[in-house]
Amino acid sequence: MNNNKVLTFYGEGELTMVKDNKLSFQGQHIYVGIDTGKKSWTVTILTEQFEHKTFNQPPVPDVLVGYLHKHFPDAHYSCAYEAGLFGFWIYDALTNLGVDCISRSAE
Repeated sequence: MNNNKVLTFYGEGELTMVKDNKLSFQGQHIYVGIDTGKKSWTVTILTEQFEHKTFNQPPVPDVLVGYLHKHFPDAHYSCAYEAGLFGFWIYDALTNLGVDCISRSAE
């Protein structure tokens, strides 16, 4: 017997509340925009249905990915940022942590 609750939203995908009340975003895309800075990043997170939030965080990829895993477990994560003065190390770090990333030069 399957006791999972399925919540269907407009658009593609669905959210599943599994038996132990853990939320799963499996099949959902989470979009992340990062405004990079030396002392902090401004991060905006969008789901397929809504804008989640915009917040500041330390400039540490592990912190961002931890937030994504906590709030959007099992989702597919995609991010974009302008490399600017900080180059492409953020791209390397995020892709190594399983996040699809697009980085553009500030030209």
